[in-house]
Amino acid sequence: MIDVIPAAILTGNDIEWFNGTTGELKFTKRLDVKMLVDRLDIYLDDRLLFSLQHIYSVMSYVINYPVFTEIPDEAGGYCIAKGYPAWSEEWLGKNSETMMERNKNWDAVMEPGWDLFIKQLKKERRYRK
Repeated sequence: MIDVIPAAILTGNDIEWFNGTTGELKFTKRLDVKMLVDRLDIYLDDRLLFSLQHIYSVMSYVINYPVFTEIPDEAGGYCIAKGYPAWSEEWLGKNSETMMERNKNWDAVMEPGWDLFIKQLKKERRYRK
């Protein structure tokens, strides 16, 4: 039986780096594959900055709000994206209905916590471009 926990509980020391261009998030240790995480909660001290739903890359539907998903590679990477699948504005079109919905939802869910998250990662030299 696989245990499901509601959220990953991580500290800043668990994040090795975040790539602001690709959205890739590298943890110092791979999350236990026997543990399916429903969401990822990001805190700074005791303040909840934002929560991301965990989406499995095998799912075959469209989600237009911020998500946390695995990158299908041997390294066991993860990604924070504006939605699933991670379609680019170039591919969909900046003014497409899907991109406008994703951008609106990103702002509603992630701000102002996202800016604090990025600022802290930069301060700790864990932010990449």
